Amino acid sequence: MPNTTLYRGVSSIGIEDILENGIHPYKTKYDEARAILSKYINPEILTDEFLEQNQDNIGHSFGNLGFRFRQFQKDGGVFCTIMEQYSDEEYRSHDLDPESQREFDKQTRLSAINGAMEYAYRTAKSFPEYEWYIVDDLNSLGNQNLLELEEQIETAYAAGKLNGEALEAQYKRLECRKKILENIKPEYKDKNNNVRIDSPKGSYPIVLQINGNDRNFSYQNGGEVRLVGDLMPEDITGVAFAPEKMDELPIFVSKKEFLKQLEQRKEKDRTQTKTPNQDQKQAFSSTSQLKDILEKGAQLGKEMAKKNTFAQKVLSDVQRDI
Repeated sequence: MPNTTLYRGVSSIGIEDILENGIHPYKTKYDEARAILSKYINPEILTDEFLEQNQDNIGHSFGNLGFRFRQFQKDGGVFCTIMEQYSDEEYRSHDLDPESQREFDKQTRLSAINGAMEYAYRTAKSFPEYEWYIVDDLNSLGNQNLLELEEQIETAYAAGKLNGEALEAQYKRLECRKKILENIKPEYKDKNNNVRIDSPKGSYPIVLQINGNDRNFSYQNGGEVRLVGDLMPEDITGVAFAPEKMDELPIFVSKKEFLKQLEQRKEKDRTQTKTPNQDQKQAFSSTSQLKDILEKGAQLGKEMAKKNTFAQKVLSDVQRDI
């Protein structure tokens, strides 16, 4: 049996909970979809039937619900990248040269870590996994977008390029998107009825190192797998900040050491970074104070100028310096 190591890219948002409680998969594909969509859409419309009928109308291409539904097998599970390493004896038993395979294993490990790092970068910058595709699609919704879609359907039908089941599918997509727009939560709409979901800010890309030995996978595609069952806290053997460059490897440390590093990084950012509002207030205050000082100085200079010519010379020199 190979020694199996898994990697998963996450953001620092909620990392404390992951390290303490692990990650638990959803019971059904509909529960998983609702967990994301209900953040932005009235959950009353997100029935199993609605999600099943519109699985290909929500999201982008291979990031839509339909793609995710097809990946949801058995108990669903947590996505990870995988690296498997066999012993020299196992390689020899298959007539493979151990030394050559070691180099191959090294490249496989780099590929697995890089895959997890890409997830980490995306998650920290925007949203995790297929939530990114869902949110990006929702952000394209608006009155103008729906009007354009309807016009495209009518134009294609008039040109004889769309009919039968294909025409019905397009109108089904239009109705789905209209219903979603009507049920987007108010805080995610602007005054023109366009969807505006902003990415979360202030998080760091994190890579988890996970013991994958004696684990089953409900889904596997190349170097990506989906665990069967929970990802338990004790499965996480190392945690690291993703390096800024893809050609650098993360330095995995214990959970305790990582949380210490995380707090230090947050504290450093808190002391070095000021919010725009604070900067604006400071700038406004400094400008007002400077204006007040100059006005008082000018008034004082006028009074001094009336008293003697020496004061006039001083004021003239000061004004040149200013």
